[in-house]
Order: sequence, then C-alpha cells, then structure tokens
Amino acid sequence: MNTTKPVLPERVQETLRKPGISPDELHALNILPIGRNALYEALRRGEIENFRLGKKIVIPTAPLRRRLGLA
Repeated sequence: MNTTKPVLPERVQETLRKPGISPDELHALNILPIGRNALYEALRRGEIENFRLGKKIVIPTAPLRRRLGLA
C-alpha cells in the first residue's frame, strides 16, 4: 500500500493551513470533483464538516485535511 501523501500546489497547501475556510475558497481550490451547487448541498447535508458564524459558513480545515488524506 502506498502511504505517501499527495503533493499539492503551494496555494492549496497555504489555504489548507488556515484554521477555517469559506465554501467559495474550497471550491476555488478545485480539489473536490464537484461543482459549487453540489458543494453547498454537501455542506447542508453534513457530508463536509462546517459551522456557521452568523450567516457565514466556515469549513474547519483540520477535518477536511484528514478526510482528504493530507494530514
């Protein structure tokens, strides 16, 4: 089994080092094979961990990195 982590572009690594990102930031990274509407639907269903601060949706990057096999 290959246990090496994928090599990502620097801008992706830099963004995923933040504690939390917006859905639009995640979509702009283009690391998930889904469109913007599907991303928001996955957030609504709880398939991607997220929380709200007022009206803003925040995606914590630590669980996202683990789920993508990057942590």
